[in-house]
Amino acid sequence: LGEEYYHKFRRFDTIKDNNGFETYREIGSLFSMKIGDYVSYLAKRSRHLTGNDKDPTFIFIDSEGKPKVIDDIRVSAIYMVDLDINKSLPDMHSNFVDCFRYLSVLPGGFHCMMNSVTPNARPFMGPSLCVTPPAAFTPFHENGHGTVDSGHLCLKGYSEIILLRRLTERHKKNALMILNNFNNINQTLENCDSDYQVRYGDGQGEEPAWPSKDKIEKCRKMGYCPTVFIVKPG
Repeated sequence: LGEEYYHKFRRFDTIKDNNGFETYREIGSLFSMKIGDYVSYLAKRSRHLTGNDKDPTFIFIDSEGKPKVIDDIRVSAIYMVDLDINKSLPDMHSNFVDCFRYLSVLPGGFHCMMNSVTPNARPFMGPSLCVTPPAAFTPFHENGHGTVDSGHLCLKGYSEIILLRRLTERHKKNALMILNNFNNINQTLENCDSDYQVRYGDGQGEEPAWPSKDKIEKCRKMGYCPTVFIVKPG
């Protein structure tokens, strides 16, 4: 597995302004690297942050055979997105299935609408593994055009999640306009795909920051019932 390339990595850099305030911005778009290189990156970043490795530079080879350089792993967080643990980590998947108490809600389970479809015929619906140092985030999105419920299990660290109630098309666009600080609905349409996911890292300018408290409050006043909570380990 270590020598295999995986093609869903994202990079977020910590940016500090003149007042010392830190924000996190996505750099580029999805890229590829070997699983083994990603494990090496995580180990090196841990050593560097604890003072056991003075060199902040990390170099890896992408799927086109080109070297890629991260100048400072202290400020660059690489996010591995949606690794299929059933195919790539079978022992982990077996352990998860053995320990999980609500098998009926998993893809193909009793409470899943895909339970009459063979595993090879239905689209990939998880479970998947996401790994990231602090700073990375996932943009707003609507799973399966609103037909899929997502479950999140945090194994280590913390994850902040923002949920909105079911909305009409017009109010979905308005909510994205508020949360992403767009100027108008047209800008929302230009920057969002068919799943209402903001197209981060497309090189078309500065990406929206994580929604602030005042934006959450605006959604609350609009009746979008925003729910903000922190997922802890376990």
